[in-house]
Amino acid sequence: MSDVRVFHPDPAILRRIPGPCARARGRSSWISVTHMLLRCFLTLVACLHLIPAFAQADVRVTFVDGQMKLLRGTQVLLAAPGVVVLDSDILETAPKAYALIEFPDGVRLALGDETRLMLRTLASGGKPAMREFAVLQGWVKIQSPAASVADFQLQGLRWSIQGRETSVIVRDDAMLFVEHGAVAVSVSDLKGRAGTPQRLNSGRFGVLDENRALVLQERPAEVFVTAMPRPFRDPLPRLLERFKGREVEPRPAGEVAYGDVAHWLQGPQPWRSGFVARFRPRLGDKAFRQQLADNVARHPEWDRILFPEKYRPRNPPARP
Repeated sequence: MSDVRVFHPDPAILRRIPGPCARARGRSSWISVTHMLLRCFLTLVACLHLIPAFAQADVRVTFVDGQMKLLRGTQVLLAAPGVVVLDSDILETAPKAYALIEFPDGVRLALGDETRLMLRTLASGGKPAMREFAVLQGWVKIQSPAASVADFQLQGLRWSIQGRETSVIVRDDAMLFVEHGAVAVSVSDLKGRAGTPQRLNSGRFGVLDENRALVLQERPAEVFVTAMPRPFRDPLPRLLERFKGREVEPRPAGEVAYGDVAHWLQGPQPWRSGFVARFRPRLGDKAFRQQLADNVARHPEWDRILFPEKYRPRNPPARP
């Protein structure tokens, strides 16, 4: 008779093998986890209305004294208090005019008279992106509170100014005064390359000289203070709540002429991004097309659009 060995499993191992009840308990646990995740998702959906107002609200013009044009797409519009502004809108104030733009997170942007400003990127949806503004000329005041959701960058022809939780006043790209907080100023060289940022703290005044050197002073120059728009002397008011739930449409004033956008079309290359697609519909206007062609050397990206025959492949010469 052969030697038969009987295997007796270790009772401790048997205890670790789940039986029918244990497997049922495991399935019940997975069901509980699934229910918990579902409840969390439904709670999140139900709480969407609690998202801060600035995550869903609009950026608006809240005050206009005088006239301000709004160039949107190929249209010229006349802005009024309550009008919503969008990315890539170009604002232009008339002589002796003043305007205020407000963001839902408390950032306020004031324009003095004869100011040309492009709202390159508004970052108004609560995202931590950079708000980018480009100024061709004029007076600009930016007031950025602690609650602001993004840094701002004000770009001029010769410098750019970046900050958050600050108040700064700028005249053209020649003078700036930091009312409070601090900003970083980068001066561009003749090729448009940004230099090393310089920090300007509260109370400092900067002047860009003819050699593109930033000269710092302890207080603003008298000529700067004298010419400053009067509303810039005080904190910018909060007026945005007045327009909550209201729809205000800008008044159409025609299509853009070349003269309306010439300085932008001839501006720094980064500012011109998207201009070909934006203003191409205006090529049907003979005057616009002709002036664009006359100045094509100042915006060479239009050469291919205006003269496509220059860029067609040439037929090879016929063989003898």
